[in-house]
Amino acid sequence: MNASTPICLTPRRGMSRGDAAKYICVSPTTFDKLVSKGQMPGPISIGARKVWDIRKLDQAFDELSEEVPAIGPDPDNIEEI
Repeated sequence: MNASTPICLTPRRGMSRGDAAKYICVSPTTFDKLVSKGQMPGPISIGARKVWDIRKLDQAFDELSEEVPAIGPDPDNIEEI
């Protein structure tokens, strides 16, 4: 790392749209789709800025991971195997 590169050591509670998307490892476009479907929280407004609450992102991500179906054939359905 370059010595002149600033390092943010302060924990952040709020994130920009781009940072929120990076936080859950998706593109900003995919993040927008998840927000519009209600699978990710919308932002809060602080003045003219829109900011995503990291705690709400964590909660929504936990709930999203519970919604994902298992991949692969259903072991109870012999016809799929």
